[in-house]
Amino acid sequence: AISWFVEFSGCNYGWWFGDYEYTTLLGIAIGNVPLLVVVSWETIIYPSHLLADELISKHGRQISSRWLLNTSLASLVTALLATSWDLMIWDFGGAYLPEIDNGIPFSNFWGWVGAVFLISFLYRIMFNKPSDPVEHNENNLLFASAMYTSMFLGSINTLLLYELYMPIIIGIFTMGPIALIAWAKYFSTKTKNDHGAAMYTGANE
Repeated sequence: AISWFVEFSGCNYGWWFGDYEYTTLLGIAIGNVPLLVVVSWETIIYPSHLLADELISKHGRQISSRWLLNTSLASLVTALLATSWDLMIWDFGGAYLPEIDNGIPFSNFWGWVGAVFLISFLYRIMFNKPSDPVEHNENNLLFASAMYTSMFLGSINTLLLYELYMPIIIGIFTMGPIALIAWAKYFSTKTKNDHGAAMYTGANE
């Protein structure tokens, strides 16, 4: 709902992201916002949300007095991880990368950070409690790392087709390190879990 609202505000009134519109080729739309676009938000927000939890959280239970601060920080990290993808894909006019289709308005990126922060923050407030344990999850890391990396590589492939090399370079230094850190965290977690499982099995034997 939030994704649709900010897209509706943007493509109809120029709020959040700057002045833009969607082609009718994207299918069914509500208020000039294709439903495909609304759904596509989740493909980058969800893995970014999981990565934020896995990369910055600590084991154990959350401290209630710091819960709101931790929730805000995790939501901000989620927003920045998602927005790093947007650095590679915008093509409508503005001060950022002016050599590509007249550049990109910086309001686009602030809009992404604000919208994703709001979505992530509200989700955490609604579904994560201060008493909930924070544990690194190997499966979450694998899924999030694979999704995030596929978005990164998919964007590079599209940019290569259009010979847009500057966004590729930017992506290598924004999404690239995040993907590498995510995979490093995954393999580190997997190694620890496998080692722990082996010790547990050995102890039982």
